[in-house]
Amino acid sequence: MSTISLNINIDGVQVFKSSPANFWPILIGIHEMPKVNTMPIAIYCGDSKPPSANDFLNPLVEELKNILTDGITINEQVVKLSVRAFICDSPARVFIKGKKRIKVKRKVINHHQKTVRCCPPDA
Repeated sequence: MSTISLNINIDGVQVFKSSPANFWPILIGIHEMPKVNTMPIAIYCGDSKPPSANDFLNPLVEELKNILTDGITINEQVVKLSVRAFICDSPARVFIKGKKRIKVKRKVINHHQKTVRCCPPDA
């Protein structure tokens, strides 16, 4: 039985600067086949990010539970699937982990960059 490793990418995209419309696609790529294009498996569209990470991710989680347990059949051969990585930018990672966003301020003084992290009290 062969195994396919999946890379799952989640990111929020503001469609237009003049509109509050946002897309939050869930994309999937096959790690062992880097030349195969990443494919969308779900897209949320709304005036902001999804209201709940649980509601946004629940259909993906339910589907993954089934296919990770049973595998998929390709040409009469069962192929095992595994999730290799969730790939997200910082805002998407904070959202799906259910954390508060950490604000970072950067100042450039005399060609030197200074970073100040402003963390919420529970971080």
